[in-house]
Parts: sequence; C-alpha cells; structure tokens
Amino acid sequence: MKKIDPEVMDAVTDLFGYIARLHEMVDERGSDLVARVIDDGFADVFLASDEQLFSFQGWEYLPADEALRVMRLEPIPADYRITEARGAVDPQGDPTLICRYAANEPDAIAEVRAQHGRK
Repeated sequence: MKKIDPEVMDAVTDLFGYIARLHEMVDERGSDLVARVIDDGFADVFLASDEQLFSFQGWEYLPADEALRVMRLEPIPADYRITEARGAVDPQGDPTLICRYAANEPDAIAEVRAQHGRK
C-alpha cells in the first residue's frame, strides 16, 4: 500500500457523526479536498438554519453537483452544512478500504465511488 495521505484520511473520518458549516470545512480542509469527499460520496451537503438544524426538521439535502456549485460560492452562506453521506462507506466498518482510498490508490477510489453510486 502507498503512504496514507493524512489530510484525506482526516477529511473522510472526521465527517462521521459530525455536522459542520460547509464554509468552515472548506476553510479548514481546502476546496479541492472537500470537493473530492463530496464527489466521491463520503459527504452530503444540506441547507438548514440553526433552528432547523437543532429540530432535525426541514433539512434540504443537495445533489452532489449542486453541493459542488454551492461550495465554490464566495462567500459560502452559513446555513449550508456538511456531514457524512447517508450510506457512505464506514471507516470503522471497512478500514482497509478507507486506508487504501486515503493512500490515493486508484482501485480503492474506484471501489468507493462504485459503492457510493458515483461514476
């Protein structure tokens, strides 16, 4: 296995069980890495005010292409949030695949994308 890229590993594993403001994630991780985890199916972006967020009601999930468009807005509106994608490969459930993905192994990236229904 190639050397694991810690930034990729952190971007994937930190999303599980966590909700962040999209603009904070982009500021912290960079737009290219955030775009990758969205495009590869590890992350979902949704629109929710603070009130909606804490009531767990009214969340509007975006398709990946729309999430990528919003992610590139300047500034990114604060009500856009990012979290683990529903049905994403679980880092604890398949750590070998996640490690290979984080090592940028093409076959692992293809497998992740296939499991997430991406092309």
